[in-house]
Amino acid sequence: AGDGPRGLGLRLVRDACAVVPDSADQMAWIAAADGFRLRLSPFVSRALGGALPGLTDELLGGVGRDVCRWAVHPGGPRILDDVQRVLALPGEALAPSREALRVAGNRSSGTVLAIIGDMCRDTWSGPLAAYAFGPGLTAEGILLHRHA
Repeated sequence: AGDGPRGLGLRLVRDACAVVPDSADQMAWIAAADGFRLRLSPFVSRALGGALPGLTDELLGGVGRDVCRWAVHPGGPRILDDVQRVLALPGEALAPSREALRVAGNRSSGTVLAIIGDMCRDTWSGPLAAYAFGPGLTAEGILLHRHA
């Protein structure tokens, strides 16, 4: 994805996925006559927190967490707080995700794409790790690199 005439783009470096064991009942979309309804356990953030360190190590490889930008599906403040705590991210690391949650709420896992798009409006280069979460319970991650 470019950001206009300067031609800055993102390159996919790698992806990773984790299915959290014994968590199928933590999150589910249920088809109803009037649309889909989300069933969400209050333990989702704890379950994801257990899977994220290993997933992050796999995803980042030799890229340090402190040099990376972060786009995380803002499923709610607790999810963002737990991701930040479990991964020991610096204070403002999840600011773009928190802003997306503040402005438009939880728009499902696709919100992470809007966050990446918003981040690309600024000039920066280097790695960006993005996470989205969904039923199963699954955590999907991609590592992108933006060249200046």
